[in-house]
Amino acid sequence: MKGEPEIGTIEFHDDGTNLIVKVQVKNPSDRTLHLYASPRGMRYDEATKVLRILLSDQGLGENAPGSIFVLPRFTTVDAHGQAEIALKLPRFLTRLAPGAGQTSPKFERLPIHEAVAVEVEISWSDKPFYADPRKKKTAAREQLVGWQSGTVRKRSGSESRPKRK
Repeated sequence: MKGEPEIGTIEFHDDGTNLIVKVQVKNPSDRTLHLYASPRGMRYDEATKVLRILLSDQGLGENAPGSIFVLPRFTTVDAHGQAEIALKLPRFLTRLAPGAGQTSPKFERLPIHEAVAVEVEISWSDKPFYADPRKKKTAAREQLVGWQSGTVRKRSGSESRPKRK
């Protein structure tokens, strides 16, 4: 699509405390673009050691009952400019362990700092996001998905393998 942002390089490394991810984004259009700048979800495949970071609400389900919805952080990329999205992630991702017949919830820790590739998905629009308080029946996540003009995705290459410090 003409005017959509382009993801340049994706660099990541384990600093011993956090997994640091830096994403370069370019804007080839004549308008300022607005992008998510905070993760909304992460998925890690232990078999392939690929970490997928979602800077998007697209495809995410509704919040769990009793949870609080937090709006994402946004960033802008000026027309014909570029910007960096820097993420500081925990070294381990903790999630509910899959399985049937569990008498109580079980958790598992996934070592995302061992990733050999990172895939990033970023939602964007050519207009800033403002939650519409008049749309009381429309959930905030639905407003965010409706706001976006598109989503761009890229996987890091072998040149971005994590470096141990």
